[in-house]
Amino acid sequence: MKNKIFATIVIIMMAIQALPLHILADFQVHWAEGSIELLQESNIVLGDENGNINLDNFITRAEFTAIVNRTFEFNETSDNNFIDVSPNSWYYRDFSIAKNLGFIMGDENGMANPESNIRRVEVALILARVLGLESEQLPNFTDNNEIPSWGIFAVSAMQENGLISGYQDGSFRSLSDITRAEAFTIIANIIRSREEAIEIVSTTSNFANVNTSSNNAGNSNDNSDNSQDGETTPPINSPAPPNLPPSGGNNPIIIVHTEFPSGEVTQSYIDIEYTATPSQGAVITEIFYRTNDGAEDFIYLSEASGFTPMGELGRARVFIRPDENNIVFTVRDSAGREGHFTVEATPTLSWFVEYEEDPRVIKADPEGYEFVANNLSIMVHEGVTREQVEEVIANINGRIVWMSVISNNYDINLPPHEYEDLRAIIEYLETEFSDVIRHVSINWLAFLDNQPTNDPWWNDRRFPFRSSQWGLSAIRVPEAWDFLQTQETRDVRIGIVDGGIRYTHEDLQIPSRNVVNSTILEHRDHGTHVMGIIGAIHNNDLGLSGVVNISRSNLFSYDAFRGSTLDLTQIRRGFEWNIIQGAKIINISAGARHSRLDFLEAMELYLNRGYDFIVVQSAGHTVSNANDSRIFQTQNLPETDQRRQRVLTVSATNRRGNLMSESNFGLIIDILAPGVDIYSTGDEYDDHYFFDSGTSMAAPHVAGVAALVWSANRGFTGAQVRDIVRVSGGLIVFDERSPVPENHRRAYFQVDALSAVQIARNVNPERTTGQIAGKILQVGANVLDQGIENARITIQSNMYFPETTVEFFAEEFSDEYGYFFIQNIPAGAYSLEIAANGFATMRTTVFVEVGATSRIEELLEPAPIVIDGSFRIEFEVSNLQSATMGIWSNSDPNPNINAMQGSNTTFFVNSLSDGEFSFSLTFDTGRQSVLPPNWTPDDFTEFYVHLRIFTAENELVTTISQLVTWATPYYTWDWLPLDIEATNEIYTITPTGRPVTETPM
Repeated sequence: MKNKIFATIVIIMMAIQALPLHILADFQVHWAEGSIELLQESNIVLGDENGNINLDNFITRAEFTAIVNRTFEFNETSDNNFIDVSPNSWYYRDFSIAKNLGFIMGDENGMANPESNIRRVEVALILARVLGLESEQLPNFTDNNEIPSWGIFAVSAMQENGLISGYQDGSFRSLSDITRAEAFTIIANIIRSREEAIEIVSTTSNFANVNTSSNNAGNSNDNSDNSQDGETTPPINSPAPPNLPPSGGNNPIIIVHTEFPSGEVTQSYIDIEYTATPSQGAVITEIFYRTNDGAEDFIYLSEASGFTPMGELGRARVFIRPDENNIVFTVRDSAGREGHFTVEATPTLSWFVEYEEDPRVIKADPEGYEFVANNLSIMVHEGVTREQVEEVIANINGRIVWMSVISNNYDINLPPHEYEDLRAIIEYLETEFSDVIRHVSINWLAFLDNQPTNDPWWNDRRFPFRSSQWGLSAIRVPEAWDFLQTQETRDVRIGIVDGGIRYTHEDLQIPSRNVVNSTILEHRDHGTHVMGIIGAIHNNDLGLSGVVNISRSNLFSYDAFRGSTLDLTQIRRGFEWNIIQGAKIINISAGARHSRLDFLEAMELYLNRGYDFIVVQSAGHTVSNANDSRIFQTQNLPETDQRRQRVLTVSATNRRGNLMSESNFGLIIDILAPGVDIYSTGDEYDDHYFFDSGTSMAAPHVAGVAALVWSANRGFTGAQVRDIVRVSGGLIVFDERSPVPENHRRAYFQVDALSAVQIARNVNPERTTGQIAGKILQVGANVLDQGIENARITIQSNMYFPETTVEFFAEEFSDEYGYFFIQNIPAGAYSLEIAANGFATMRTTVFVEVGATSRIEELLEPAPIVIDGSFRIEFEVSNLQSATMGIWSNSDPNPNINAMQGSNTTFFVNSLSDGEFSFSLTFDTGRQSVLPPNWTPDDFTEFYVHLRIFTAENELVTTISQLVTWATPYYTWDWLPLDIEATNEIYTITPTGRPVTETPM
């Protein structure tokens, strides 16, 4: 026992005769006559209007509060009182005193519940506060688990000092109401001891900081969970009572009662019981545990935490991780304090057994799809032993090479077989041994979902550092960081199943223990790129920033390649490995042509055992139904199925807000994300970065957003995180691609990180923006080839539409194909200006709608070039054999034309009579006049003709470039790019932009 307030309390406690509550309950009224006489003589017990004491009746909270005040002569009132205590009630003054001194604090609604019966645990807590009793031990009752965490140390302190001893069966029955006789007897014994004490307590003392727990724990509550009539701390935002010190002097405490095993274990979880107590004047807000200083695994969140409530106080499931587990529990309360409990035992999970595998033999089925011919995966029924499996597979000359003791999965080697023979073996096993085997799967090869794309942005490297991370801006990741007021993501474990990673990369720096890499290095570029998109380090002046800025120890990677191939069995192992590691989000940027039941069944098994997670998978890029080639084929599962509720399938967009040209389609697709021309970490060396494209790059964007959502509200389930990511979509993208069957064309949404985290924090999402995208063309030019590069596009507020626009300004430049894209524009009407060197400036009005892309396609008239005096024309073109130039009048059949050819690539115009003229250039490409034997219609060659105009003083006036395509091997080209107007030797030259025409040789 410790006494931090009054040393005299020790003297009082020595004089108190212990009086077990179970004895009081068994006596008739007369047994308490001595105590009642004492209380009546002291005017503490007055009786009712008939003079009756009613000792067998229960005592109310108001009656007990009045007795405490009379016993200890408490008189100092407060201007404030509990909201349910009427000023006209007889107990108004008593509760004013109790609130002022802090030995009664009210429930979560600020109510005292004065007319409710008071319970045993509440009496213990109030008296322990008044007497200044503390304890470091748990009480010695058989029903400790029923004692509320806020009162358990008060009960222990009262028991240690002989004030309570429980019932004959060893229980305390903390939540039972106490009788008047029982309460009066305890008070009477304290009064009898009072003469031996110098002073019990002054009437100005405050009991809110008198703790009933050890230095590592405090106590604040007088009631049990979900009580309507007990004592709890006032709400977080409620003001403290007058003269009440802010919170108690101690930290909250958590004690785990369940014993953890030591050494190797094969069960991946332990169900525990624990007691948690907040500090004085606070409530418990969150409880979590960490394994090896890893991520926080939450087991309890209250409404006061600000997150979605989860868990049940006192009970939880704790998951054991591979390797040695050093587990520390943490409790936090509303006072911002925390306490810890360290598990002494260090269990190690052994969840799989692996043996040497035979070299894989790859064969193809009749349709050409490849599989491993000497490998099968078997899922068995719950309770089946390894010996039973070995007995079954002996019939096919099989042997176990990998087994999971958690998911009932066995991978076996057997002699190589052709596809039809392997199917026959599967049918034999599933039919003859159905009491052992649930199903058997072929190990099909898989593929990664990345490839260069023909989207125009693929080769755009003009602004690599300005635009390399366009994806984060497109889905408003920086705005999400701002909303969360941090770039750091509260610990959420994220894993990938891919082709291995370069974990030593300067922008990754992931611990080697978190990585499973095969010995093959050639496939690590994809996985390294994916991991960088998710979690590249922030603010290190290197490379790029991942969607999340997270502890390096919370990133995991499993290499599913074996040799030069990727197969479904290894992907399933990687999926399970990440779950066992505690990953909440698992990214799989891969696909396969055949589905396997064991993926969905393994998922269901882990979910049923209490694991929670979501899988983010890429949609693929074969312009086909995505469900046909996904690892988790969930399209035909009902939306209520917990497995579908844990899978997000992601397709890709480009910078212009369109679907990537080769992305798959279908109802399985949940959301879109940037996937074209994505800049991320590479595997060639530790500071290697590169661009890649594919739905493989889109999926990790969504995985990162999911982590932001789960971090913003750790009380969510995986299903809730998935739903929020899906409904966050802001940008509407219509699938208008011609290869997609019309009945499969539909609208999709692109993920929006800001909206997602706002929904997670119960804030209405700010969906107020749209975007514009388009292409700038020369007048008369071929649409595909003649875009204007480096045109400046400016959008700003439109003065003519003040009621529909906001203050906004943005500027962008077109790429080499003429494309441009401006995003996150508040909805409204804007002035759009397009300016390009050598072209007339164009101005127009554009309307932007929420969640929509406004398409712009503008044709620019070339701006006239005025030259005073003669000029020189030069051109440059590859593979040129010869060329001739011609100038003729558009109106005069006999003009005075004085032009000459200066060289094979240079022409001069000395003078022209007044009038309008046209300029032509004819050249021979030098290609053969006879088709080569191996020529095909795809034999195209592209090059640019660059035409430059100089003044006589050799000053460059302008450069005009035009793309020329050799569609056949034996044509010349006639280029007509210029109209010339001559007036008094002042020449106005206008590029016409007319398309190239073909002329046979």
